[in-house]
Amino acid sequence: MVKRRGLSSVIGMIFLVIVLSSTVGYFTYGVNLIEQLNDQVIMKTVEIQDKSKERFEITSARIDAGKFNFTIHNTGELPINFTRFWINNVTDSTWQLQNYTLNKISIPQEIITNVGQGLDLQALESQAYSIKLVTQRGNSEEFSVNSPSEENLDLKLLALPETVSDGFRTTLLLTVTNNMTKNSILVNVKPIMLPPQTTGTATFTLISDMNPSQKTTLSKGDSAYFTWVYEISGTLDDTVTFTTNLQNGLPQNFATATVRVNDILLAQQSQTSLSSNSLNSPLIKDRLIFHSEIVGTPNGEYQMFSGDPNTGGVTLSVETDNPKFFTNTGTVVDIPAGSWNASLTYVSAPYPDSLMDDNSANMKFHFEGNFSPEDSTGNTNSHSLGSGNKMPTYEANGGPHNSGAFRFDGGDYIELHKESENDIKQAPDTTALWFKADEGVNDNQVLYRANENNGNDYYEIGIDIDDDVYFTHRGSAGGTPTTCESNGFDYENGNWQHLVAVRPDNYQCILYINATSVDVSSIGSGGNNLNIDEIFVGAEDSNPGDGFNGVIDDLMHWDNHALSSAEVTDLFNTNYGDAAHIVTFYLNKTDSAGVVQSNIATDSNYKLKFLDGKANGSFLNSYNYSTISSGWINFTNSQRLGLDIQFISGLDMDLRIDDTNLIGNPESSFLQYPHAVETFQSYITIISDQTNNISMYNGGPSTAWITFEGTRLTFEDISNSNTFASIILQANNTDVNSIQDSIAFPIGSIMDLTFSTAKNPPATTGTNGQITPGSYNMKLHISGYDVAGKSITRTIEFGIVTVT
Repeated sequence: MVKRRGLSSVIGMIFLVIVLSSTVGYFTYGVNLIEQLNDQVIMKTVEIQDKSKERFEITSARIDAGKFNFTIHNTGELPINFTRFWINNVTDSTWQLQNYTLNKISIPQEIITNVGQGLDLQALESQAYSIKLVTQRGNSEEFSVNSPSEENLDLKLLALPETVSDGFRTTLLLTVTNNMTKNSILVNVKPIMLPPQTTGTATFTLISDMNPSQKTTLSKGDSAYFTWVYEISGTLDDTVTFTTNLQNGLPQNFATATVRVNDILLAQQSQTSLSSNSLNSPLIKDRLIFHSEIVGTPNGEYQMFSGDPNTGGVTLSVETDNPKFFTNTGTVVDIPAGSWNASLTYVSAPYPDSLMDDNSANMKFHFEGNFSPEDSTGNTNSHSLGSGNKMPTYEANGGPHNSGAFRFDGGDYIELHKESENDIKQAPDTTALWFKADEGVNDNQVLYRANENNGNDYYEIGIDIDDDVYFTHRGSAGGTPTTCESNGFDYENGNWQHLVAVRPDNYQCILYINATSVDVSSIGSGGNNLNIDEIFVGAEDSNPGDGFNGVIDDLMHWDNHALSSAEVTDLFNTNYGDAAHIVTFYLNKTDSAGVVQSNIATDSNYKLKFLDGKANGSFLNSYNYSTISSGWINFTNSQRLGLDIQFISGLDMDLRIDDTNLIGNPESSFLQYPHAVETFQSYITIISDQTNNISMYNGGPSTAWITFEGTRLTFEDISNSNTFASIILQANNTDVNSIQDSIAFPIGSIMDLTFSTAKNPPATTGTNGQITPGSYNMKLHISGYDVAGKSITRTIEFGIVTVT
């Protein structure tokens, strides 16, 4: 029994060991399963986290040499393997959806380029593609190349400003927004400007082509901006309509903007021009007239606001005055991006400062059109432009400074009428001109010749058969000619040369080429006087003989003055073309004291063209200063807009401002800013309980009368809908009422109009409904008739005035 119990114990222990071993095994297996599952969960979590951390951008996608060229930026913290991409040609429907293996690896922050260049895949720039790039972790990015053709994109085209004066510029601003329903990136977005459509006589000139030339990438929800600058010309109400779409875009996906030409209307029915002092055009609120008044400006600068000119005009010397103009404070104005244009009415000095004297007997030709030459001095007249097929060809920009000039072909000539201011006779004399001689002419060529009919006396400038420039003159048949001639340089070379021939004494000559004296002579004999009967330019006579081949410009002659060497240099350095004046413009936003807070634009060494004032220094033309602002400019009611004009070099220029006589083309000088809803406060203050006095100017051509019916002042509160009006009471202290019109208003005279205090309802007496203090948009409504019986109706705005 004892042995059996021992055997039982042994067997029991064996079973116990087996049970325990099985239990431990299952436990270990379970633990391993849990650990494996945990590892898998951790790995999956890491994989998910890595996938979520993967970041990349397609920074460029284009087609080079018929193959795709992608640039990809790994912007994340992990390496990325770009395994493949899918591509679909959305232009060619015969294409099948295709995929290509890449296996391009990029480390964090790396930029990889030329992706796609090594693939066996041809691409056309004229077609559009939809592409999906896939990474090893399963991330993908869809984008389109040249492919806005799947859906309409949001296109908006604005003209800034949308109303311009003749010869002004406008900026076309196109906004392209990626509003596609797919989360797709657009690549290489390229707008196209279709041929603009015009009405009336409107014309357009492209000043600055599309900027930028394309948008490399455009993510969903983002916008791209493109600008063009055009110069618009035309007459009242002419239009230019611009239309843009997108390369490879849907045909119906386009945007348009219309620019209208609007001149100031000074009389709507009658031709009689009535303008009101301190008033502005109702058509262009973003126009700031330069005024001669200085009251209310920070430091005695000139006023700038929307009111019409209110004086007979003030002339500022830009060279000495360096004028500054300021708007008033008092209103909030938000100006969008766009073109700024200053229409500057000025006259250029006819000569550099050193030559402003001794010009009583002279003549000067700038050749400003394809017509008979006009002497700018007014001293000589009745000149002719050749005859028949012997007329030189006019080149509008053919001169040395892109000015007008005449081209001669060896058989052309200009004949100048002889008068006392160009008849040579006794010394001193000077003749100056620019010439550009064609190469390869093997003959004498006359540039300028004055001679007696019998040929005894002559005064001649030309190029001889050896390509030397000469100046020769003789006073009698038996006399010895006095001759100056260059030596050793070929002036027949197709380049511009400035020539000055001086006869300081009867038997002397000095010849300058490009402000350098090339010869001096005092050899000659004969009569003291040169008697001439005819003068020719470009040939020796009307046959013509020894004709010139080339271009001539800026011909001048002094009949009693010998230019000095210093004066010759000054004349040589004078630009009578596109850069007569070099000026720097500053557009600034300032505080109320005129201290600059931010610069809107600075245009250094800006070139202004020569504007000839002719004999009387008249203001005949204007020229634009133009610049562009790229973003919104916001003015508070305590800030000002300032324009600062600083003269740098060139001829002096006289700027005309505040001139009621300048109407039409040109107008008194002004600044036009990009179209804004608001306008700047004027410098006009109205006292609520006093009568209002307005001065009117009659610019002609007829005497006029003002009538009671329809002549009113109206006031519109800019902050609410309150309106008030004033009734006309008197004109030049004479009553105007329902049974009596104003006294006669002669041409060129000023009439003072008196209006009642503003009320609602309007009344001539009492204080009921009297206007309250605030800021108002004030308008003048005029009704009348002229001596011819034609009616005059006009509505003019003051701009924003302050009522106290």
